Amino acid sequence: MVSLKRLSLVPVVMALVAIASLVGALALRPSSADAQPQGVMVYSETYDAASTVDAAGITNVITAPGAVLGDFCIASVGVDVVDMTITCNIQAAGLAEVRMQNESTATADLASTTWRVMVFPHGTR
Repeated sequence: MVSLKRLSLVPVVMALVAIASLVGALALRPSSADAQPQGVMVYSETYDAASTVDAAGITNVITAPGAVLGDFCIASVGVDVVDMTITCNIQAAGLAEVRMQNESTATADLASTTWRVMVFPHGTR
C-alpha cells in the first residue's frame, strides 16, 4: 500500500502569485490606449497607393528617424487592403519600407489613407 502525505498547497500558490506579479510588472503595458511601450517608435504618412493588378505590388518608404538596420517593424494601413499582404522592414537608417503585394486575383485600388509603421529597437541601444 502506498502512503500519500498530505501536502499544503499554500506555499505553491504563494509562489505562483509572486511569479505572476513579477511577470505583470515586467510586461509592456501602456498606461492609456494611445500610449506605446517604452522604446517603440511610431511613424506615419498619408499615401495614395496606385491601382494594383493581381500579382503586382506597391512599395512605400516612410521616414523613420531613429530606426536602424536590424530593428523590427510592423506596418498598418487605414483602409481594407482587400487580400493584399503587407510586410515591413528597415531599408536603411531612418527609413522603413512597407511592401504590399496584391494576391486578390483582381485589381485593387486603395483609397488615400494613413500608413503607419511601428519600429521596435533590436537589442539594447
